[in-house]
Order: sequence, then C-alpha cells, then structure tokens
Amino acid sequence: MGRYCISRLLVVLTTLLGVTLLGFGLTRLLPGSPVEQAVLRMSGGSGETAPISGDNGETERLRRMYGFDKPFAAQYAAWVADIVRGRFGDSLRTNKPVLAEIASRIPVSLAPALTGFFLALLVGIPLGLKKAIRRNSIFDGVSDIAVYIGYAVPGFILGILFIVLSGDGTLSKMLLPGGISSGAFEYTPAHVRIADVVRRMAMPVVCYAISGLAVLAASMKTALIREFRREYMTTALSKGLPLKKVIFRHALRNAIIPVLAGIGSFFNLFFASSIFIEKVFEIKGMGMLFFDSIVGRDYPVVLGLILIHAIVNITGRLVSQLLLVLADPGIRVTGSM
Repeated sequence: MGRYCISRLLVVLTTLLGVTLLGFGLTRLLPGSPVEQAVLRMSGGSGETAPISGDNGETERLRRMYGFDKPFAAQYAAWVADIVRGRFGDSLRTNKPVLAEIASRIPVSLAPALTGFFLALLVGIPLGLKKAIRRNSIFDGVSDIAVYIGYAVPGFILGILFIVLSGDGTLSKMLLPGGISSGAFEYTPAHVRIADVVRRMAMPVVCYAISGLAVLAASMKTALIREFRREYMTTALSKGLPLKKVIFRHALRNAIIPVLAGIGSFFNLFFASSIFIEKVFEIKGMGMLFFDSIVGRDYPVVLGLILIHAIVNITGRLVSQLLLVLADPGIRVTGSM
C-alpha cells in the first residue's frame, strides 16, 4: 500500500509539473501580452491585440515590471516559488489578489455543476441498470437514441437551444436564463428567492448533467450485460434465484467497478463545460472568469485557474481510484489504475 501511495504521489507531481509548464509556456507564446495591452492603453488604444507601439523605454520598464525581461526558465521558477509560498499574485485587470478573485467565483460555479453531477449519478446509473435488464426492448431502443443524442450534443449547444426557446416564450414562463439569481432579494420573501434560484438553475443544471448522464447510462448498461454473461450469473439463475436479487447482490457490485473508474473524469468534464455553459447563461463563475481572463490577457488569473483545474482533476481521479480499491481489494495489491 505504501508503494502504491508513493507511485500515485509521483504521478500527481509529474502531472502538475507538466500542466503548469504547458500553461505557463502558452501564456508567454500567445500574442497580446500584458505589456502590449498596457502600451496600447497608454497610447489610447482599445487594449486588443496589436503590435507594440510607443516609447521603447516605457516598454522595457513594463517588461521588467511583469518579469518578461527574464529567461523563460527563470520566469517559470519564480512563479512556482511564489505558488509554493501561497502567492498567486494580483489580477492585471482588477488589481485584486488572484485567490480572492477565484474564491469569490467558486460557490457560483459549484451550485449548478455539483447539482448537475449528482443528477447525472441519480439518473444515469438507474437508467443504465434498467436498460440492461430490459435490453433489446422498445424502452431500450428509445432510450438508446436519447443517450446517444445526450452524448453527442455538447451542454452549451443545449443551453443555446434553451435560450432560443425561452426567448420566444416557450420556456420563459417556467424557466429563466441569465445568472443563477436575480440578485434583488433584499425585501423578497424566502419562498420567492428559492423559486427564482430554481428557475434560473434548471437550464444550466440540465446542460451540466446531460453528457455525464449519457456516459453513465451507457457504461452501466455495458458493464451489467457483461456480468450477465458470466458463469456465476448462469449458475445463480439456474438455482431459481430471482433475476433482480442476483443483480443487486452480485452483478451490480462487479458492474459498478468500471463505472467508478470513470467518475474521476467527470470532474474534468464539468470544469471544461463550465467555460461555455457559464458564458451562455451569463453565470459569473470560474468558467466565465477563465474566459474573461484569457480575452483580457490576465495571465496570473489564467495560471491560477489552470493550476486549480489540474488539482481538481487529479483529486477526482484519486477519488475514483480509492473507490476502486474499496470495491475491489485486488487493485490494492497490483496498484493498477
């Protein structure tokens, strides 16, 4: 077990090194650096990407201020040293600490994303179970079409469809696009506040859940059908045991293992989806912050979000591996993924 933990730790450190190195390198290679943005603002420009124009002395001063005058390795080492000391720097757009900027957006992002995640679990796994039990039936065929559509259509495309339908009045009476609350709650009764949040969160939650739900349903169905063909299932059924009893006592535990292995990837899926879903629904969360920071070349915030995204993704994979170890002790011995 100790060797397994050490190997996982080495994988975590290597992954963080690779992700941060790649992200840091991209911020230095992309056009429109903070130096160019600052020079354009001082020269009366719009701040959009353009060649640097202006006083060369001022440009050099800005390069030194942002640390761009140092070699790439020195810049990266200095950034890592600051991160280790808990210094993420300040936002170039708002001059607020990066951690404060990100922390203020986390609750806004977690509310719809976690609700969508648990909705995917609560619907996807039972749906896959029912599809396996009633395979080759009309229900299985119709739900297969729905699952394939859910898997193929990105959440933000579904969000755009919701926006269009709400715009012509089809959904506007039940659901509300735009943020997760109206914000005008000072003199509003509690039940009205709750109803407002539910109506605004319904569309984003469905958009977050749809892809994960489809993947879980398909994975659960495939894993259970594989278990149905094993010898122990045939033996148990030949003894007269009810099918549902055999499934819930034996097959389900074995079938859930590959499903657990994929749960960690959902953390990555939900974070990636948040960039587009939050933009579509005007939710001021981490996804919107990431989008605005890239457009505004706010590299300290971009790098902070990349690091947090990597940590969340790695944590999700470690959690899924821990669940696998608990479900199948044999994995503890081999140390396999």
